[in-house]
Amino acid sequence: EITARDYDGKLVLSDKRTLDFGPYSAKLLKFQLPAAERMIYFVEAKVTPPGGSEIFSRTNLAILPPHEYEHRDESRFALSAYFLIPSAEDVYALMKRIGVRTLRHGDNRVTAKYGILCLDHASVLPKDSPEKVSKRITEMIRRAAERQNPAIEFCNEWNMNRKGEEKRRCAGHYVEVLREFKALRDKEYPALKIIGMGMAGGDTEFLEMMAEAGAIPLMDGGVAMHPGRGNMTPDYIGEGWTYLGAIRRYRKTMEKLGIRTLHLSEVYAATPPNNSWMDSGRHAAENILLTYAIGLAEGAETIQFYQLHDSVWPDLGGVNHEDSEYHYGLLMRDGTVKPSLLAYAAVAEALDGAKFVRYLTFGGNIRGIGFETPRGPLAFLYDRTDGYFLTERKSGYAAPEPWVDSWKTRVKADFEAVGDEVTSVDSIGRATGIPVRDGRVTLELSGAPLMVYGIRF
Repeated sequence: EITARDYDGKLVLSDKRTLDFGPYSAKLLKFQLPAAERMIYFVEAKVTPPGGSEIFSRTNLAILPPHEYEHRDESRFALSAYFLIPSAEDVYALMKRIGVRTLRHGDNRVTAKYGILCLDHASVLPKDSPEKVSKRITEMIRRAAERQNPAIEFCNEWNMNRKGEEKRRCAGHYVEVLREFKALRDKEYPALKIIGMGMAGGDTEFLEMMAEAGAIPLMDGGVAMHPGRGNMTPDYIGEGWTYLGAIRRYRKTMEKLGIRTLHLSEVYAATPPNNSWMDSGRHAAENILLTYAIGLAEGAETIQFYQLHDSVWPDLGGVNHEDSEYHYGLLMRDGTVKPSLLAYAAVAEALDGAKFVRYLTFGGNIRGIGFETPRGPLAFLYDRTDGYFLTERKSGYAAPEPWVDSWKTRVKADFEAVGDEVTSVDSIGRATGIPVRDGRVTLELSGAPLMVYGIRF
């Protein structure tokens, strides 16, 4: 039995037949899916041998139209990590299509022809010996110069799970190492900007401890932060592993310390199967839209999604159902497209050349983020009647299928139109024209954000 559903859950293919196989034989079956300008199809093949158990396999097929970005040089869209699978040419071409401008690491001699700028990111560990630190620092600066990297994010998440005096000692040690790095940088490659360590979460305490130890003058490229997010929408302002909440807390401390530049060097919409703390396949796509709209609104220098493929550096193309780190990609481990990749492209297209105007309220639970773009005013609109939390955290949780829209509430609202046409764009980039009557337009909203061109705000 072969079935395929589109993003709206419509069954667009259903074929059931009996197949006879000889020993070691194979059959090739071909099927036609509906033509579309932009779509993702969820395909399943299953076989039930006589007297045996069902065997099944799934994949996704996606369509993206060609697109050229007009304002790549000023884009904040970035990736934290990527694997060159199946090839460098394929991966860089895909990055170019979906709107990636900056990479956390890489070689500009290779990526320049794709319009992609590579920073660098490298680490030493708190436990490393002074000799090992010095050797690594020398290698880092030499590599950055060879690859023409304009900035380097130096070290990663030393603050994770540290408390009290241990945290203070670690912050002080980081500044000692940072001072050594800057001294060699000044001598060997003075054009290289130093971005302070990527912080796990909005850990303002660790940042203040770094500042007390003398870090501020050593970080001429700003600081980096990883606003981890749990089972809530990115616009939730709260303590802990939140997105907007963590950014706001961190920004407040940065302003107090006189730090201006913030890199969000790991942002997330992870999709480990049936995990009630992280995103379903559909929620990930929706949350990527808000992740980038909020990141741009909050003035981040780069917004680096972690990461392009599922799997991890020590196990490329591997799988481990007990480790959620294997499921952070826009693509599955074999390159299969998730809705997340279409969402990344959709929001990159929408925010190409965009300037943040303000956060929007329209009464009730309707929220928004307003931008001015070369294509006219753009509002990210959504309704929070159903709240900010996407799941109830529990064992035995089963995530809804990605073609199922699980938001319960639908709200119709009228908006003033700027002109004669209003266009709504969903989380995978499908555009719908909506009629304007007497200068107003009616939109149906839920917790899933829509990107809407042409309303007045």
